[in-house]
Amino acid sequence: MSDEYQCVACGRSHEGLPLSFAADSPDVYANMNRDERDVRSVRGSDQYIIDQKWFFIRGCLEIPIYWIERCFSMATLGLGPPRSIRRDFRVLGARRQGKITRTLQGKAC
Repeated sequence: MSDEYQCVACGRSHEGLPLSFAADSPDVYANMNRDERDVRSVRGSDQYIIDQKWFFIRGCLEIPIYWIERCFSMATLGLGPPRSIRRDFRVLGARRQGKITRTLQGKAC
C-alpha cells in the first residue's frame, strides 16, 4: 500500500492515510438526470432541497484518533427539518459559495 494519496479537495499529494471523506450529493439527487435536477431541486453549497420534500444539509463528523493525534473526518448529508433548512437557505443564500471545512487537525488541505 502506498504511503501517499492524491487529495480530491486540493489536488495535491499527501503522505499517510486519507482521513477525510465526503459524498458529492445525496443519492436522491445523484440518481436524477440533469433535466430532473433543474426542475426538482434547489442546491446550495451545503444544502439540497428536492421536490420540496427532501431537505438535506451537510455536516462534518470528526472522530479523534488519539494514537496519531489526528481526526477521521466524514462529511455527511443528513435530512433536516424543512423549517430549519429553508431558514438556512434564506440566511446563507442558495447560491452562496462556500464549503464546510475539510481540514484535518494539524493539516490544512
